[in-house]
Amino acid sequence: MKHLILSLLLSFLLLVPLSADLVGISGSWYDNFAQTGSWSSLSYAVAEAPNGDLWLATSVTDPNSTAPVARLQRFDGRNWFDEDPGVNGEIEKIVIDSQGHIYIGGAFTEIAGQPYLHLAMFDGTSWHNMDGGLMPREYGSVSVNQLYLDDNEQLWLGGEFVQAGAESTNNMARWNGNAWEGFGTYIHERVAVRHFEQVGDTMYIATARSSSYEKHKGLLRYNMVGSEWINAAVHGLDLGIINGMNFDGNNRLYLGSTQNSAPTNFIFGYYDIAEQELVSIPGIEGINASVLFTGRDDAGNIYLSGHFEGADGNGSASLLKWSNQGWEGFGEGLRGKVNPNFPDRDLTLTLRHLLVRPDGRLYVTGNVGRADGLFVYNIAHWQGDSWQPLGNGLSGPRVAGSSKGFGSSVSLDNEGNLLVGASWIFGGHHYPAVARWMVNEEAWQPLGQGLNTTIHTMAQGPDGTIYAAGNFRNVIRDGENVPFNHIARFNGTEWETMGDGFSDEVKTLYVDDQRIIAGGSFRNGDGVNGAALWSETTQTWDNIGSIRTSVSVIKKGPDGRLYFGGGFTFLEGEEPIRSVTAWDGTRFYPVGDNGVANTVYDLAFLPSGELVAAGTFTNNTENGRLNRIAILKADGQWYPLDQGFNWEVNSLTISKEGAIIAGGRFTHSGNQEMAHLAGWNGQEWLSFHNGPNSLVRSLATDAEGRIWMTGQFSQAGIYRAQGITSWTGNIYMPPVDDVGTALPAVEEAQITIYPNPVSDLLQISNTNEKDMPYQLTNLSVQTVDQGVLRESTLNVSSLPPGIYLLHLRGADQQSIHKIIKQ
Repeated sequence: MKHLILSLLLSFLLLVPLSADLVGISGSWYDNFAQTGSWSSLSYAVAEAPNGDLWLATSVTDPNSTAPVARLQRFDGRNWFDEDPGVNGEIEKIVIDSQGHIYIGGAFTEIAGQPYLHLAMFDGTSWHNMDGGLMPREYGSVSVNQLYLDDNEQLWLGGEFVQAGAESTNNMARWNGNAWEGFGTYIHERVAVRHFEQVGDTMYIATARSSSYEKHKGLLRYNMVGSEWINAAVHGLDLGIINGMNFDGNNRLYLGSTQNSAPTNFIFGYYDIAEQELVSIPGIEGINASVLFTGRDDAGNIYLSGHFEGADGNGSASLLKWSNQGWEGFGEGLRGKVNPNFPDRDLTLTLRHLLVRPDGRLYVTGNVGRADGLFVYNIAHWQGDSWQPLGNGLSGPRVAGSSKGFGSSVSLDNEGNLLVGASWIFGGHHYPAVARWMVNEEAWQPLGQGLNTTIHTMAQGPDGTIYAAGNFRNVIRDGENVPFNHIARFNGTEWETMGDGFSDEVKTLYVDDQRIIAGGSFRNGDGVNGAALWSETTQTWDNIGSIRTSVSVIKKGPDGRLYFGGGFTFLEGEEPIRSVTAWDGTRFYPVGDNGVANTVYDLAFLPSGELVAAGTFTNNTENGRLNRIAILKADGQWYPLDQGFNWEVNSLTISKEGAIIAGGRFTHSGNQEMAHLAGWNGQEWLSFHNGPNSLVRSLATDAEGRIWMTGQFSQAGIYRAQGITSWTGNIYMPPVDDVGTALPAVEEAQITIYPNPVSDLLQISNTNEKDMPYQLTNLSVQTVDQGVLRESTLNVSSLPPGIYLLHLRGADQQSIHKIIKQ
């Protein structure tokens, strides 16, 4: 069976052209365009590791995607990573100790197919089942309500269970690092433990209120030094359900509850430990208000999240801060995600966790959609003075389909920053359709009040004016509906109309110090069709020449003429012109004697001056089949670039080395996988290692050689890259004498090698030299054998099976041959 598989593999490799890098062009992908937050149905617990990484538990489903969502995700400050070990149920609680050990609890019973009963600990290398996990009472189920680390970093567990590891214990247990310690049946098995809070040597335990078990109402106390229950516990403190509990460091144990769950209607306040009395703090507003979570910073400030509309009129919905100064808010507070069926409404906000850090930073999870106007997607992060997005990628107001965020265009401004056309949200900020990415600052900058819908192209003129064109028509300006009609310019403060605009979408712009030219699929009633020149004097668009249908691209050539590409066919005088044409300011000229036969989406000029066209065309010529990309040589003929692509090419750019970079919907070049992004090194197409995982729409190369791209992808390399990313690296451009074919020999005899594949002796003929140096390398260009050929055979029997390159370097002959060793 092994020999059959090897034989089939070798047969396949013989059919595949040898690439300079079979795994793709190596380089680095940008790591700061992850999606903002977690695109799942809901997020649960969150914890921060000692190194600053954020760990988030989420639901496994995304109702708007067929791809599963990782139950455990990590954010390193720039990007999100899936860290799900294979948990089969919800992770509802997370806590991380100072050594970086991660404890999780929830509804799961397996990890990677092995039993992990509701609990697990990750030590940085592997997961541990913590002595067997938890068992439920008869006819009951297990719940994990809190994981709490005391001052000695021992883990306290509260919930509903009757056994932890080998210990019988009702609803409460302590992990000493090696085994569980139980507390027997002091707490009735039907009274759930909800919260812990350490005050000195005393652990306060909040239980769920139940009229059937009077002694367990409110708070219990446990002496941690004497390892005994304090009988004078606060049993009479009837608060109903205690949802949050935090000690302020000054005799006050702050408590949050639900308004209608207790006879006292207590929502928020504190238990004065010294005076042994309960004090209610008024001011929280809202119908049936409730505090669901609380937290405390090192200054003793208390933070609350829950269902309320603010306090003392501050309008901070669902999130408040209580300090010695009274109530403080967070702007408009929190809102649920936008309703996908009714975009003008929010989904009901569901809160799952509040994590407050010692310095006052905080995280709120649930189905959070907005934090004071910032779009946050299931997790909101307060930086201490403002809300900050957890990811700078692109998105829409709804997490659904394409609204998850895509980039439609990218170009460079005069300072090397990015002008980006995309969906409405840029790194959580609502900048409709357009924004600028400040490359050095790594931050989004708004461009006025934005535009609307799809932007196809953006350009900046020498005077700094930014132009944008696309599919937008009317745009809301200060509450008014203003007709822009597919084109606009930004004066540094606001967007302005340009005449009456166009009847249909504008796909491309050319801007220099003298001209502004638009191309698209418009057919205005005044005879302006396909291409138009802006008159600043008359504030109108004037028709250009004979083009009558769609123009997709306009580029300036090295000869000074403008080159147009698109889906047009027309006559210039008696000359037929199709898909590509050159304009000298007076008339159009045909480009290529054997032109491309369908729509051209983009054009690019190589350093040599050769023109490359890309699009949807597939036509046969005397030079070969042009599959969606072609090059115009000096003889005026279009030539294929190897086998081209199996699907459309949307965009082109030229790398700093002079390689052609193509992006689009394609997935293959011939039989070779080449998904969405490819580079032509002068001899063959190469894939980009771990390139974008979906369609690339637009490309641009900056002065540093970085290749920027936008599209409908969500991943590039190991990084999340929502709609936009960049690649940095080097592309090897083989010289003419390093292309894998023999150079002209003195006697012009062709070197031949056989058999290939080979098992032991390789026959080499027609070397024309008695002693020829040779070098045998693997595909990583590591030398595995070298020497001098003194006869016509080379013994390769000691080599392991694989692909090798045989370099022959004689005085008059040089060649490189692909060898497959069986």
